[in-house]
Amino acid sequence: MEISYTPIFHLSIVMLFSIIGNLFFLFVLWRGKVIQRRRLSPVQRLLIHTCIADLWFALISLGTEIYILLQYPTFPGPPIACKFVRYIQAVPLYASPFLLVAISADRYQAICKPLANYRRNKSPKFYGTISWALAIAFALPQYIIWRGGNNRCSTIYGPGSSLRTAYVIYFTFLAWLIPTFMSGYYYIQIGFAVCKSKKLIECADRTTNYRHSDSMSQMSNGTKDYVEKLRKKSQGFKTQRSEFDRKRNRTVLLTLIIVVLNLMLWAPFVFANFAQIWFPQWLSPFTITLMALFGNLNSCVNPYIYIIFNWKTVRQVFCPCGKEIGRPSSYRSNTSTLINENGMNNNGYVKHVSFEASSPDKVKTDRTWLSQCSLLARKELD
Repeated sequence: MEISYTPIFHLSIVMLFSIIGNLFFLFVLWRGKVIQRRRLSPVQRLLIHTCIADLWFALISLGTEIYILLQYPTFPGPPIACKFVRYIQAVPLYASPFLLVAISADRYQAICKPLANYRRNKSPKFYGTISWALAIAFALPQYIIWRGGNNRCSTIYGPGSSLRTAYVIYFTFLAWLIPTFMSGYYYIQIGFAVCKSKKLIECADRTTNYRHSDSMSQMSNGTKDYVEKLRKKSQGFKTQRSEFDRKRNRTVLLTLIIVVLNLMLWAPFVFANFAQIWFPQWLSPFTITLMALFGNLNSCVNPYIYIIFNWKTVRQVFCPCGKEIGRPSSYRSNTSTLINENGMNNNGYVKHVSFEASSPDKVKTDRTWLSQCSLLARKELD
């Protein structure tokens, strides 16, 4: 029988782009960690798990499938190898959607229940372990539906078999519908929480500004100066808070796009499976091959999405010599947050900042408060 090289060519292209993208993704994460001198965030650690699943799919699932197609119609191995190869081919198909659910659950914990996330700093490891365990367990039916012998590797069911229909439904629900609905639930809750927090912050800011303007007229000049200093401190913290909100929203958008693309790319593959069962005359072999290719594309698009959303980190990886604008230095004794009028150079940039505090105790208290707020904000972002 003549070998069809069209699906082999398509699978080889997907395999190549997936390997290049995911290896580049791992390199960017590793170099970014070294350059920025900080640990990986929980989302990044879970994305590494996703990257491993995609590499598994590209190297093992697609690699073995290409080799089997090149040897068709014979299977190059003993009967037990048929079951084992089909099993390891299916594991990443379940692991990838479960890991996307894990990322969604981690973002839900970080945004909707930040204190619980702060206490459970090992949640990425927990989520990753559960995802891989479920994938390994749910792929076990491959040992039942595949059989080897006489240099062949084929399924035990024939055309129109109810067992085939049952397995397609099994795969569709466990690897596609249930993970999608779970991720959707988490992101709906995240959306409600973000909208609610924005309204509360805006309301608090309006209340604070009103009280500030109403009470300033009743203060002495010395008290007014000190209150004005604290207000400027709070304005700086608001700027920092808005930056954390921006990064948090970008992280949520990144993972949401990955989940939506997973849903869209696997939809044609699932539709093709059901069409082959109930309406086999509807689709030509070329159409079925093309629709199955969309499911394979899911393994190579994730790293490129991450690269697009983190282009600044990619630039830092390949150009670490560029100087970054650092955060203001820590508080010094006998300093305050008021910028001197002469503290600007000719270009309008700050040359130096002098501070003046009422007492060392107040400086220590303000410093502790700001550090605690910054820590909580960073934990929420992670």
